[in-house]
Amino acid sequence: MRTALFAALTLFATPAFAAMAEDWARITSTDTGAVIYVDNGSLHREGNLIVGVERWDHRQDSEAKHREVRILAAYDCRGNTYQIKAADVWDADNTAPKHFDWTPEESTPQPVDPASIAGTILKHVCSRKV
Repeated sequence: MRTALFAALTLFATPAFAAMAEDWARITSTDTGAVIYVDNGSLHREGNLIVGVERWDHRQDSEAKHREVRILAAYDCRGNTYQIKAADVWDADNTAPKHFDWTPEESTPQPVDPASIAGTILKHVCSRKV
């Protein structure tokens, strides 16, 4: 009984993206010290899109309000767009993450500037054999 209860509690306390594979590739960093990764193991096709998880590690970021943010995003390599589907946000005090979901109407595909961080992420994601 205790094992089943512990398993159930662990399941509900686990961030939404924890069930996905973790094969983090360092993509870039910001001027303030945040480091951005993509989980190559989470990348998969959904029609013409590639969907996967980003991790924004803010532990060394001098201006951060959050310790870490994980983003579930859809990337359109042909259309050069990026769309956020969901996010888990850990505050600096390391409390359990807050989870956010967006409907397609709330988060529409956004054009990506190739010179931006999103452009660097898109280039990496689109170069993967998925």
